[in-house]
Amino acid sequence: MTAVGKILPLHCGAAGKVLLAYLSDKERKKNLHGKPLSKFTPITITDPALLEADLERIRRDGYAVSVGEREDGTYSVVAPVMGGKGEIVASLSISGPIFRLSEEQKAANIQAVLKASREISALLGGADSRERITK
Repeated sequence: MTAVGKILPLHCGAAGKVLLAYLSDKERKKNLHGKPLSKFTPITITDPALLEADLERIRRDGYAVSVGEREDGTYSVVAPVMGGKGEIVASLSISGPIFRLSEEQKAANIQAVLKASREISALLGGADSRERITK
């Protein structure tokens, strides 16, 4: 279990990857290529090229799902919260133990996190994350 207030890397886990996906190209590349990416579980992506492909999928879909990527036995479903200038300002997450994640629950969590993140983004003057083009 992650301790409250612990600083976590952006390259693994859905919350960090959503933040990383919506950074500018320059900032994203600095994070991906600045130092080696640590492996936390056997499925943590540490190859920058594979991670870039995953981040592209996150931008296309507007959300990320992680199952055991940073911590064994856990999952998270995460969507970005966009600010009025089209920038990512936060990520919104639903997480829990894998044993509670059926396919039906995952689908419901995706819809819930997307709906909530869009509502929060709209209140901040931001657009749907899928409408944003990363520069």
